Amino acid sequence: MSALGLDMVGLSPLAVPSVLSASLLPPFASDGETMAPKNSGMPEFRSGNQEFRSGSIRDDVRELAELLAPGQSVKVQMQQVHTALSKHVRRLTERRVKGMFFGEYDRLWDDEKDGLRKALVMAKNAKARNAFHAAAAALVRGLHAAGHPLSAAQHSALNQMVGAAA
Repeated sequence: MSALGLDMVGLSPLAVPSVLSASLLPPFASDGETMAPKNSGMPEFRSGNQEFRSGSIRDDVRELAELLAPGQSVKVQMQQVHTALSKHVRRLTERRVKGMFFGEYDRLWDDEKDGLRKALVMAKNAKARNAFHAAAAALVRGLHAAGHPLSAAQHSALNQMVGAAA
């Protein structure tokens, strides 16, 4: 008897596959199945270099540049983007930002993706806050021009709302 519990010494080579049961062999994918690993409940291993899924990297970086420095030159916009992203990604170089800006990269590292997302969210929120402040100021001016100025309590409540949005 061998260590596997099978006596294969006396068997012919053609009989060996019939002795090994299917339970001892690992499951193989059939021709129609993919070779993707089964989900075992464990998180899937992901390398650091993943594709950025929200849109193209170039579009997202240009959107961030336009939010940070609207109407400025490309050089100024790239400097602003580098400054904003460097707050989240310490090792980010100006050359890497330039490559992202001109669409030279198809992939970003995880920390670069997170930094770009955070910078975009922060810039969009800042723009929305500024728009809210401008709308509140225009409302106060419009009411005052129409002869309905805000009372002290209304003015205080508006200032609290604007302050809470900041």
